[in-house]
Amino acid sequence: MQENIEKETKRLISILKSKNVPDSDLNLLTTGESFEKITRQLQGEVAQLPHPASILVRVLAGEFGSGKSHMLTYLSDQVRKASSQDVLFSKVDLGKLREAEYFGFQFQIMKGLYSIQHATYQEIIREIYDRIYTGFKQENPNATSYESKDFVKRVVASVVSGIVPTPAPGLFEILIKYILDLLEKIFRGGKARAMQFSSLVQPQVLDQKPIEFVDAFSDLAQRPRENSAFEELAKQLSYDAELTNVLFKLMKQAGFKVVIIFVDELEALSGEFGDRLGKVLTRLREFHDEMGKAGRDYPAIALIVASTPNFLEDLKLKEPALYSRWYKAVIEIPFMSDADIDDLILRVNSIFDLAGYDVKPMPWEIAANFRQRIIQDIEANKRTRSTREVIGRVIYFIETEWINQRD
Repeated sequence: MQENIEKETKRLISILKSKNVPDSDLNLLTTGESFEKITRQLQGEVAQLPHPASILVRVLAGEFGSGKSHMLTYLSDQVRKASSQDVLFSKVDLGKLREAEYFGFQFQIMKGLYSIQHATYQEIIREIYDRIYTGFKQENPNATSYESKDFVKRVVASVVSGIVPTPAPGLFEILIKYILDLLEKIFRGGKARAMQFSSLVQPQVLDQKPIEFVDAFSDLAQRPRENSAFEELAKQLSYDAELTNVLFKLMKQAGFKVVIIFVDELEALSGEFGDRLGKVLTRLREFHDEMGKAGRDYPAIALIVASTPNFLEDLKLKEPALYSRWYKAVIEIPFMSDADIDDLILRVNSIFDLAGYDVKPMPWEIAANFRQRIIQDIEANKRTRSTREVIGRVIYFIETEWINQRD
């Protein structure tokens, strides 16, 4: 047990030295009154969904290295621990998104899906399928397995059919009659229920694309795996800016109440797209506006975005409509105070202790001395008091002056 703790803690130190955000044990590093105040606020707002509102948008604004990624990761961990089985999450890191993939932004939302039970989007797709299947079986206990699977396909078809071109005149009426006849048989004469379900179908119905999507969705749900045919079809819907529309509607049908989306490094878009940034931001604005269906056609949605202040200023010029929707949602992340740095030094020292290094509890006076020197070094190098800058120097001082230097 102790050996595992030391191994994991040494891995944590290695990640911190590389100036990356660890994917676990963030509670060991979470410090600062401002940090705790902001995360408590966000946790409280997310916990209230889907009431009193169905949409929550927050934009975390901080300079490079200010702890935005740390905050997003810590927040997602805390919210996940407190959530029910009816909540889904997605984490999108735009710093890892390449230009060729961007108009697949919605695809990245799908790829980032997880829940308190499941770690991959394939498992989420399967749960959506299983929930719709099980709900139908509970209402229709005499239905066969074939009838239940076919019902799920019809639900998926009814959602996807709303996004394809209107077919030739007369095909819609023929399809509606076919669905009504099929559902009347499934519901054992329940014509009224069949009519209710048919209202899900939009007047832009089946061509080859939704048929392929429905089959691939069902196949993936029953045999979850990576690199399936479903992914290629999902990418195409994402390029057409329709994938999340389909997925959110299916989540609603499956009984999910809330979807929480964490988007990190919004500012990375500026470097990737240059002159094309305006078009990219317009797509983001369209996605934001699509969230207006939350609570009605979609589950409640929380969108929590991390960005630099400079990028938000660019947003004001390049996509003022999106900026007008976001500027009141901005939460500024301040730099670390003297007290925050003191606390961080003591915490990092404890991490070295857990990792098996030859250290002992550090007196406050020593921590204060390290803090003063860290600040002097940061100012001398014309850097900022960002979390990233401070942590790197804290580790350096402990490694060079505190380990084996105690007496």
